[in-house]
Amino acid sequence: MSKQKEVIDEMNLSLDSVFIPWSQSRNKGEKYPSLNWKVSLKKDGKDILTTDYMAGCGHCPSYQQKESYESRQAVKLECESGFEARETWSSGNYIPDKKKPILPELENVVWCFLLDSEVIDYDFKDWCANFGYDEDSIKANNIYKECMEVALKMIRSLGSENLEKLRVVFQDY
Repeated sequence: MSKQKEVIDEMNLSLDSVFIPWSQSRNKGEKYPSLNWKVSLKKDGKDILTTDYMAGCGHCPSYQQKESYESRQAVKLECESGFEARETWSSGNYIPDKKKPILPELENVVWCFLLDSEVIDYDFKDWCANFGYDEDSIKANNIYKECMEVALKMIRSLGSENLEKLRVVFQDY
């Protein structure tokens, strides 16, 4: 068992997720499809925060470095259905395998929330400089506020010490 998993278990963190088809996600206009969920991070069974969570198509079970037409079709199906693609008897055709849902990994979700929560260490100007955003951007300001909301919910639910403990254990994740 990884050190991250040990600390997550020790803190009694868990995850609920609901799959969102790529065509209905906030990322539907992007060039490449993605896996999308509404995730709820929980501590002792109680919600800490609920938000959208996305993983790139490289996280799809059917993803291959050297893409073929068939693998692209399988990835698109997985990003739209939330289930692993299963090839049918006629080569190149795929259907969702309803026995194999694609779920976000708790460690990855916690790691992303920890990255977002780093915002607490910066004022807006320094945050922009460190993360490559333009200070005059309304979009950057909105992202900063969303990250701050994540950070405050994490601190309120876990406490500063536990948040720091997670940061340390995920340092080289």
